[in-house]
Amino acid sequence: MELHDPHMIGGRYTWFRGPNHPGAARLDRFFFSMEWEETFNNIRQKKSPKGSNFKFESWWLKVEGFNEMVQNWWDEFVVPGCPDYKHSSKLRMLKHKLEVWSRATFGEMRRTICLKN
Repeated sequence: MELHDPHMIGGRYTWFRGPNHPGAARLDRFFFSMEWEETFNNIRQKKSPKGSNFKFESWWLKVEGFNEMVQNWWDEFVVPGCPDYKHSSKLRMLKHKLEVWSRATFGEMRRTICLKN
């Protein structure tokens, strides 16, 4: 069986070592058979833009009202579609809300703040 590796739109590589270290690779690939391409003939592979690194801080759970705030946000999100799509979309929206909230509440001292146990 012959497999096809489609051209990627938006760049040749999906991983870069960093600005001070040369090196790049294409880590994310998918292959398909020619028969599959005949059935689904409009296949495109597109490089996604680099997203921001998100880290859930465990100490956020100690902030008064945090759980209620997150629950309210989650309940406010209205996403049509199948359950998997709804869930992943709501997680993306929650990530954005948490990033905005964290910046507004704690600024750049996110990792240096000390909270009582």
